[in-house]
Amino acid sequence: MLSRVKIDESLENGYSLDIGNLFSKAWNTFKEGAGLYIGLIFITLGITLFVSFIPIVGPLANTIFISPVLSLGYAILAYRIDKKIPYKFENAFDGFKKYWPVVLTYFIIIVAFFVLMIPIIFTIGVAAFFGGNTDSFSSILNFGITGLLFFLLIIYLAMSIRWATMLVYFYDYDAIAAITTSFKLVSKNIGINLLIILILISLVIGGVLALLIGVLIAAPLAILIDYYAFAEVTGLHHTEENMEIKHDLV
Repeated sequence: MLSRVKIDESLENGYSLDIGNLFSKAWNTFKEGAGLYIGLIFITLGITLFVSFIPIVGPLANTIFISPVLSLGYAILAYRIDKKIPYKFENAFDGFKKYWPVVLTYFIIIVAFFVLMIPIIFTIGVAAFFGGNTDSFSSILNFGITGLLFFLLIIYLAMSIRWATMLVYFYDYDAIAAITTSFKLVSKNIGINLLIILILISLVIGGVLALLIGVLIAAPLAILIDYYAFAEVTGLHHTEENMEIKHDLV
């Protein structure tokens, strides 16, 4: 198990991140493994589409049982590239070595989001029901504000727990501990994390506007930038204990 010393320090004292440095590291890693990352995009997309077309259970199975593990591939390859550990394309699927802890973590996250969606759905339903009654404008406004607040809460939670599966894979956290630790880490510096998310969204949108070539670069680059933010905050590359090759990750 990798050292959690830096995680404890970040939780205790907070942290700062140099976005330019994160971008530089992500770009250098992408350049070294560009072929693997682009290949991973196509493989992931192919598997996702195939599973999603399975009637009824396909989309749900993909969301809970496939995508969370495949999405770890970008971070796993980056970890190996950065630490000069020999790597092959098949290493992108090493997340399956910790399949059930990762899937359980994501399942809990999905359930939590579903529970939080209930008030939003209820709000929309009430607003639609009273929509034709002008005397109920204030009620509609109140429900609308409540729905907006719940929506913003969901966005914040999505940002805050996005590192949970990486905590499971790299640091052997259990599902609940991974989710709560990710939330606490992000909450230690909400501003920088919000800025990172906005930059990543802008990067992906720019990639989409640049069509296929842009997406093939922007998508993995965005994921790698966030990975290096995680690595900086948790000390994945920098603590002395973590500079050694760990056999359970290789």
